Amino acid sequence: MGKFAIFRKKERWSTTWLGKVLILTLFIILAWLFVKNSYSFLAQNSPVNSEIMIMEGFLPDFAMQEVMKIFNEGDYKLMIITGKKVIKGATLFPYENDGQFTAAILGRLGFDRDKIRVVALEDDIRKDRTWYSALAVKNWMEQNDLMPAEINLVSLGCHCRRSRFLFEKAFHHKIEFGIIAIEDKSYYPSTWWSTSYGFKNVLEETIAWVYARFFFYPGH
Repeated sequence: MGKFAIFRKKERWSTTWLGKVLILTLFIILAWLFVKNSYSFLAQNSPVNSEIMIMEGFLPDFAMQEVMKIFNEGDYKLMIITGKKVIKGATLFPYENDGQFTAAILGRLGFDRDKIRVVALEDDIRKDRTWYSALAVKNWMEQNDLMPAEINLVSLGCHCRRSRFLFEKAFHHKIEFGIIAIEDKSYYPSTWWSTSYGFKNVLEETIAWVYARFFFYPGH
């Protein structure tokens, strides 16, 4: 055929039935591994020896007793609670942020208030709140000349791995962060896909972790 031909014959490869079966099988295996291991991967639990505990202020009421027990049984001297502005019922609420509210709950349960410091975001942050909370804690600790070698961070369920990563990043990896995972009792972690909230929570945190780990480059 001449060089001005409109059509030409071209050899191409195609998948055989066996190849299609193998690809489908691989996809099913990967999907099964994701379903089986995603929650335990995200709900990382790896504490270190530390005298300081940082707790994210959004933790629900059912986590308070467990956090108190961990604190009292450990060699902790200080609990730092992060906080963000209350966005619902603020005109009726006696607290400016959820960190203060969490501290009040712990106090009501008998926790020593003298061991609590609330470090809350002053602005209404709507994006990357965990990151800005970590920066706020870092700035507060620097101002108070408080920079230990190790700190334990307490978070909820599948939010844990992302929180730990962002805190380590905010502190420029100068402090070793342990992570204590409080089980999310809003759904059954072993069958998270069986409820709408569990399905949404795990998928959102999976996407958020991938974003934080591979695509988040803050200008700090």
